[in-house]
This record gives sequence, structure tokens and C-alpha cells, in this order.
Amino acid sequence: MTDQPIRVSSRGFRLRPSDGRALTKATGRTLNELLSGSDMADQLQAFAFIELRRRDRDNGAERDPLDVWAAAEEADIEMDSPDDVPTPDPLGEVSS
Repeated sequence: MTDQPIRVSSRGFRLRPSDGRALTKATGRTLNELLSGSDMADQLQAFAFIELRRRDRDNGAERDPLDVWAAAEEADIEMDSPDDVPTPDPLGEVSS
């Protein structure tokens, strides 16, 4: 579990290509597959995974993606509101 809750916001999120590759390594699915699926738990866990990778990077740590995915499953997540769970296009507006 993490010390600080993961904040899910409609403002989007920040990630690196290596985060997407690590997520695919941990889950066998792409970020787009996880976010566009019908399982809310997978969507939230994907957001938590990305945030935990960022926090690890900021702290100079690099955990195995499977360990980050497991930690993301147990992370406390705060949302703007229950009806405001973001579903951003991971490629940005250019792909729309």
C-alpha cells in the first residue's frame, strides 16, 4: 500500500512510453485496453500503476512492473467525484 492516496482527476495524467511498456509487461494488456474495458477496477489500477511508477522514478527507485501492479491493486484512490472517472485517450487529441 502507498502512503499517499492516488488522485484520479479529469485533468488527465502524465506518463512516459516506458510506463506503457511496463504496464503491458505486468498485465499483458495495453493502457488503451485497460482504460477502454468495462472493468472499473482495472481502470483505476492502471491509473494507480502509472502514478506509482512516477513516484518511484521521483524517488530514484525502479521496481519490477509486476510488483508495481500488485501495489496498485492495494492503493487508496481518490476521485474528483464518483461520476467523474476520466477515460482519456492515451495518445492525446491527435489520435481522435
